[in-house]
Amino acid sequence: MKFWNASAIVPLCLREPATPRLRRVAEDGALVAREVRESAGRVLLLHPLRAADSLQLAAALLWARSRPAGHDFVCLDERLREAASREGFVVFP
Repeated sequence: MKFWNASAIVPLCLREPATPRLRRVAEDGALVAREVRESAGRVLLLHPLRAADSLQLAAALLWARSRPAGHDFVCLDERLREAASREGFVVFP
């Protein structure tokens, strides 16, 4: 399994110069970039977030298996905190 930083996931969601190279890396099937992208798109429609923040919230939702109630979300960004709370996460601090 590979860890994917957001800077590597974004080119899988948007056409960028690095997109073809990263798609080849993602071919092993260990990446859930499509699920993250779809969830991030939904999150962007519902909340006033920046694209990178929508990816973070989408990843958290996947981690919580789309059941955020009872899962902790630690964040200092006010917009992201509000969105996470509305999605059902317990937001700290």
